[in-house]
Amino acid sequence: MRTRGQEISGLAVVAALGACGTSKPSAPVEIIGRDWTVAAGAEQYKCIGIQVDRDMYISEFQTENPVGEHHTVLTVTDQLGGLGGTMLGEYDCSVLTLDLQMLFASGVGTDALTLPKGVALKVTKGQYLNLNLHLFNTTDSEITAHSGILATLVDPVPADHEAEMVFSGTFNINIPPGATVTTGGGCTLQKDATLFSYWPHMHQLGTHQTLTLT
Repeated sequence: MRTRGQEISGLAVVAALGACGTSKPSAPVEIIGRDWTVAAGAEQYKCIGIQVDRDMYISEFQTENPVGEHHTVLTVTDQLGGLGGTMLGEYDCSVLTLDLQMLFASGVGTDALTLPKGVALKVTKGQYLNLNLHLFNTTDSEITAHSGILATLVDPVPADHEAEMVFSGTFNINIPPGATVTTGGGCTLQKDATLFSYWPHMHQLGTHQTLTLT
């Protein structure tokens, strides 16, 4: 997945176990979204939580990406609460109002995330989705817009062709004035996997990220 601009928070890696199959994709549909308003020059986080009403196998994600949307993080959980107290419905939130299991993330100018042929991310009926929006209005006028996540749904895939998006990095970043700091994080895979995409998200002070597989 290609991103443009400077962003910083952690590295997201997508892992899948296979790349074959014949599922025919549908047209993209919005699986979660909300309206929002941000005053001129303001920066806010706004969230929405929903409960999933059916099983979904997703082969592609993309954001509707209106002006004022700096980044999105979509997470999934079996139980509400998450890192910062995820809830149902629309609500104001913070950068860490997330669940531990990531589904998709985007920044300004992010392309669609298309999984390899025959691979899909599964979301199960009864689970909860939480969309965290970082909104930053750099204009001189109030912005009212709609942010949403579009997904391409496919037929069910075998368990060994199910993919996942994982947080791999660190939120523990402390940079003293005038200093240059190198920091990092990671995760341990529990079984063989194929890595096919990552999202290097940084803000104003981030300059470079490196992913190493050992």
